[in-house]
Amino acid sequence: MVRTFGSEMIRAFCDDTGLRYATDSDGDVVISFGYGQARDCALRVYAYASGRSNSILCVRVVSDKRYRPEHEPALLEVINRFHCDRRWPKVYSRSADNTVNLVCESQLDLAMGAHQAFVNDFIDTAISSANSFWRFMRQESIPGVQDEWRTDVSASRAGPGATVDEEPSE
Repeated sequence: MVRTFGSEMIRAFCDDTGLRYATDSDGDVVISFGYGQARDCALRVYAYASGRSNSILCVRVVSDKRYRPEHEPALLEVINRFHCDRRWPKVYSRSADNTVNLVCESQLDLAMGAHQAFVNDFIDTAISSANSFWRFMRQESIPGVQDEWRTDVSASRAGPGATVDEEPSE
């Protein structure tokens, strides 16, 4: 049955798929996915109704991966290569606190209403395509701030003559 789109359809997606979620004071849904080795980051999904009449389904996926500003030209080049082969998600960079983060976003106008199954499929596809982007990014080997921290910690614990690639024995 076609229904008027609203935040309750986003929550129904989570209930239908068994995903745990939180809601903010506006009723927006937040879903967290822990660290995944294939993408080398954790993801946070923000799904909400947007626009003047709240008829646009917006799914925004951000990772915990942050980059140094000097890496932004390389990041934009990777984003452009990604978009040559794939339309979704729309990926863009944002600068804050002297770091750059990347945002994956998908939007769909549902002013005419939607079936719950359609909403579920769109959100699932938005999350899946963001996950694919981060797997693509991992292959690019652009170091994130967290990677620098890991290297710094390993180097300081390793001692003289040790290689950073190995964890020191206790």
